[in-house]
Amino acid sequence: MDTGPSPNEIALTALTACVRRACGVPSVTPVGQRASPVSASVFGDPASRSHAIVLRLGSAKLDSILWVSPRGGLLCSCFGGTQNALVVSVSSRSSDCKHVELLRRALAASGVPLRQFRGRMRLAPDAKNYATCKQYGAAVLWVSLYQKVYSLVTFSAASAATCLAPCCRRFGVRCGHVKLVRPLHLERLAEAGAAATAERDVGTAIKAAAVPSARRRFLSSEEEDAGIEKLPSDTSREKSDSPEETVAARNPRNLLPGMGEMAEAEVWARTADWKKLHAAPVPTPKEAMNENSKRLAELISFLERSGNIRDMTNVLV
Repeated sequence: MDTGPSPNEIALTALTACVRRACGVPSVTPVGQRASPVSASVFGDPASRSHAIVLRLGSAKLDSILWVSPRGGLLCSCFGGTQNALVVSVSSRSSDCKHVELLRRALAASGVPLRQFRGRMRLAPDAKNYATCKQYGAAVLWVSLYQKVYSLVTFSAASAATCLAPCCRRFGVRCGHVKLVRPLHLERLAEAGAAATAERDVGTAIKAAAVPSARRRFLSSEEEDAGIEKLPSDTSREKSDSPEETVAARNPRNLLPGMGEMAEAEVWARTADWKKLHAAPVPTPKEAMNENSKRLAELISFLERSGNIRDMTNVLV
């Protein structure tokens, strides 16, 4: 039984497309009916040209952030990792976690040379600390660079911070990444609260404006239909029909057809009968059939001129 691609294969596909986009190479992303459980995005700081790849595999504990150290090593901060990225980045070594191995496979599958990838993603030796956020549904994920080490910082509903970097787990609440992100997170919450309050105030004002200040509970028929009886009617009426004022004043109103409408209905019914006779084939010899058709056409033309049937070539407006 085919169970579909494995999570590693889906992650490899997403990471390969992300690597190609990061290096300016055209990429292809598969599109399906279901949303992919894996996403790979490039985050960066335009001021310092610092970039990193955030790889999300479902739940928050499977998130990881990948980047290139100033010496060219492939580094990762993930929940399953135990290496101190700051210590590893001093040399040209790379992390040995599964995400770095997946990145190497993605580089091989993408056809992008490692030298080109390092040239695009290498962290500058004088890179400045920065933080940026990304909204994933109701969750907010912060990408933070502090002292040449990238990490992912998340906040709970009670504003309790969690830093993903292995070197910060012993003091994750007060590490440099959290101290850098917390003021920005509180500022973002304040802006979101102000926007929600303003939106709620606008909604309240709209509802208040929609309710009239002084309005009677009931309206009389004269006030509700003011001016309707004075408009020209689209219904054909005869002299023998009741006056429009009388018909409009009835309660309930009369919806039966008038004499003029009934006369027009008879004309339309007569037209349909004659058109059916003219269109129906008659089992007679060809010479007699042509003669009968000619006579019938002359008769229909006379009836149209006299008004007994409708001329179907005239468009009704």
